[in-house]
Amino acid sequence: MLVIRSLRPEPLGRLLILHPICFSAEALAEHLGAGVWNQDYDLLLYDFAGHGERSDEVFVSYSDELDNLNAEIHATGLGAATEVLGFSIGANLALIYAANHPELRALYCDGLLFCIDQMTLRKSQMKLANVKRLAMKMPALCKPFLPKCWTEAEKNRLISSLRSMEKEDLEAILEASAWPYTAPLPDLDERLLAHSHFFFAERAYQSTWIQLIRRHYPGAKIEIWKNRSYLEAIAADPVAYYEKHICPEA
Repeated sequence: MLVIRSLRPEPLGRLLILHPICFSAEALAEHLGAGVWNQDYDLLLYDFAGHGERSDEVFVSYSDELDNLNAEIHATGLGAATEVLGFSIGANLALIYAANHPELRALYCDGLLFCIDQMTLRKSQMKLANVKRLAMKMPALCKPFLPKCWTEAEKNRLISSLRSMEKEDLEAILEASAWPYTAPLPDLDERLLAHSHFFFAERAYQSTWIQLIRRHYPGAKIEIWKNRSYLEAIAADPVAYYEKHICPEA
């Protein structure tokens, strides 16, 4: 676990941040401009199995990740997270974490990773495999697949991550981490619902998931990114993302 202590003598809380697939705690801290984000909170950034400091481990299930996450947070000695923010597979784990920690003050799920059926999953695996193939042979050709507003350093870091991971590991992570459409969503504490935020990119296939979230989490806030993905929204202005969505009153 990467811990970045707050600049405040008395932090507002502990913000747990969970990275997307093919990222890491350290890479996400850099992407966020975490030196600004820690003006108010202690930041706790977690590495999934198969990523970052745990790249030699195998992603098995969210249940295993939750157990490991709870143990790592406990080991920091800082106390439990007060807010949690997750992206993609990190958003999935954030949702599960919130369901198991009703004392949370706020939940932010950006780009939940759903999978409607086996065919969709296979297409996603093939796309990821193709990008990895390009990363191995002609890295420059990967860049059109990545957010346009990313810096060259950010694009090169992701390409390097893809090059270092086995194709089978990437497929296994995607299969194990995509939330099956038939699987029930966890229930959230009624108080936490009013402080839960779900962000989605403006894409046609996302409408199914947005309707699902609206039905299951009445009272939660839903925001649609216009013409960009969540990583693009952050990369365009990480400070604005933080000030608008995470800590508007700090």
